[in-house]
Amino acid sequence: MQLLRAINGFLRSSRVTRAQSLGIRYYSVTPISGRAGLIQWVDNVVSIYSVFKSWQTRFQLAQQSALGTGSTKSSVPTPVPRPSDMFYGKIIPALKEKGIRRVISRRDWPHEVKRKVLLDLMKEAPKEILHQELWCASEGFKAFSTKIKRYSASVAAMSMVGHILGLGDRHLDNILLDFCTGDIVHIDYNVCFDKGQRLKIPEIVPFRLTQTIEAALGLTGVEGTFRTNCEAVLGVLKKNKDIILMLLEVFVWDPLVEWTRGDFHDDAAIFGEERRGMELAVSLSLFASRVQELRVPLQYY
Repeated sequence: MQLLRAINGFLRSSRVTRAQSLGIRYYSVTPISGRAGLIQWVDNVVSIYSVFKSWQTRFQLAQQSALGTGSTKSSVPTPVPRPSDMFYGKIIPALKEKGIRRVISRRDWPHEVKRKVLLDLMKEAPKEILHQELWCASEGFKAFSTKIKRYSASVAAMSMVGHILGLGDRHLDNILLDFCTGDIVHIDYNVCFDKGQRLKIPEIVPFRLTQTIEAALGLTGVEGTFRTNCEAVLGVLKKNKDIILMLLEVFVWDPLVEWTRGDFHDDAAIFGEERRGMELAVSLSLFASRVQELRVPLQYY
């Protein structure tokens, strides 16, 4: 969190980013021991997944009401399907159509099958849900416009900083939204410095910009103010590259920080501190090369 506080200072010191109110909303963490600490409570935020879960519940109740089921007191409500249930409910039949048994490694699943399942799931998910929730949480159009502007700036700033730091594990429970201001708050920084690329299923996207998040950016989407804000944040990070690298180098030598530790059977946990330091040093060199980029081709994300 000290690093995010420093980056916020850089963003406030720049005339361009200060004018756009670009910054990162974070929370304080107070270490108590080597394995315990206190995390600040963040007010007025809900996870994006909880928003989606609420929509699922409403949608299912509406379907049951239309079909005339679930209206009696004795009837048991149908549980809302989990994301994994929805995924496997589509991928298993799709694999069977191709004559593929599910027991094979996920990496060996045909790309066209995975793509088809992804597109089917995207069609079923309401991409306008965050946009609509922000509208419903606003007193009028002026308040709504202010929240959308703040939301776009917040997503842009954290997307660029998260990309530079190699932040992964950005599922919807780790991204919170403040409906009072439109701010995005990211939590759980355990998968950092490109650790996600060493998972069994590697994370290859630089940051999360799925259809639901993109639809709430406003009329221009990823173009317009969002792109301008991303470029402004990258410019500030590049300008202060040396200071940020100096702050990050402490993680190479800090024995309490284990950014590259994998699962119990992961060889990174076997070869010890020397390999951990080498891997993190490589990650820092990747960071140094990333901040040299003036622009990011956002249209591919």
